Amino acid sequence: MSSDTEKRLAQIRRRRKRTAKELSAHEERRLFLRENIYKENDFRMAEDMKKSIEEQSL
Repeated sequence: MSSDTEKRLAQIRRRRKRTAKELSAHEERRLFLRENIYKENDFRMAEDMKKSIEEQSL
C-alpha cells in the first residue's frame, strides 16, 4: 500500500473512533434524560395522589 492510502485509512479509523465515542456519549445522555423524566413523572404522580387523598379527607 502506498503512503497516501495508509494515511487515508488511518484518518478513516480515527474518524470512526471519534464518531463511536460521540454516539456513545449521546446514548448515555439520552438514557440519563429518560431516567430523569421517569423520576419526574413518578414524583408528579405521587404529588397528585397526595393532593387527591388530602382533598378526599376534607
